[in-house]
Amino acid sequence: MSSRRSSYRAASSTSSFADAVAVAGVLLVASGLAGARADEAAPPAPAPLNLSVALRDGQAWVGGKGGVEVYDVREPDRPVHVERIRLRATVEAVAFRGDQALLAVGSHGLYVLDVADLEQVALVARFDGPGRVRDVMLVGDQVWIAAQRQGLSVVDLRFPEHPLTVATVSTTGEMRALARDGDRVAAAEGQAGVRIFDASRPGSPRIETVVRDAEGALDVAFAGGRLLVAAGRRGLLVYPASSARLERPQSVPAIDTAIAVTFADGLALVANHDAGLQVIDLDGDAPRETARVDLPRNHSVESVVYRDGFAFVAAGQGPLAIVDLREPTEPRVVFPAGRKLRVRFP
Repeated sequence: MSSRRSSYRAASSTSSFADAVAVAGVLLVASGLAGARADEAAPPAPAPLNLSVALRDGQAWVGGKGGVEVYDVREPDRPVHVERIRLRATVEAVAFRGDQALLAVGSHGLYVLDVADLEQVALVARFDGPGRVRDVMLVGDQVWIAAQRQGLSVVDLRFPEHPLTVATVSTTGEMRALARDGDRVAAAEGQAGVRIFDASRPGSPRIETVVRDAEGALDVAFAGGRLLVAAGRRGLLVYPASSARLERPQSVPAIDTAIAVTFADGLALVANHDAGLQVIDLDGDAPRETARVDLPRNHSVESVVYRDGFAFVAAGQGPLAIVDLREPTEPRVVFPAGRKLRVRFP
């Protein structure tokens, strides 16, 4: 671990997003879609590849190639497209810090945007991260950044005009994703497996557990006392988190390739790219797949989040799909509207 001054570019907090072009040289904006029904708003041509989804105050933020699409999803079966934030970059993950959006933008590092008013989005700062930034997470008052080949960086952004990298932890694999459960943070590191960090002191991460047999880890999530790992063609691996170093995991085969996982209400939802979404019941003695959901052409399952009985999917060229999981054995796709989608049962 080390401390050093970050390579960072800051913008005035009063700058408009259009002004950010002159500051960072990489940003532009196209509005004019506020209030449009999602199924009425024409997608850009060609349609972007959307990789990530995050929820904030009744909105779904779908990040991907070319920026972020923002939807009002307070009525999940009637989403409204409210804004398109365009970037000359690919948004691989989105997190929030109050009225700021933290965007992991691959080789462009980290963007910090003021999103208190979506009609006046402002660039707060740009952090030139170490390599390709794949994920970002707020831990206490620190920002944890996962860079694919360089590993973990912890950045203090309490004073954006004076950012400070306060800790770094290298990786022997490819760090792709982070997940948090209280004072514990798990990092998916590809063929190097998973590491779990003690984050009780957010500025000083300490390695707690190394799960080496979770090779192929592409994403992680915590499920109560368990650790979930999306491990590519190995499928979903389920570890007792308190003793992950010692016990062999339970597993559920992938439909094709398990690339992302989330957990809520006793369900694990596993993204399988073009092969769809798996719904897995974790309430029994062993994990059990209860349903599979196919999306239409050009709607792959790249990332998924869950809230109040609905799954929100970053759907490739979709860009958004929404699945009603209030009856998890009978999932129902409620968006895109007016399209016949198929639900398969294992």
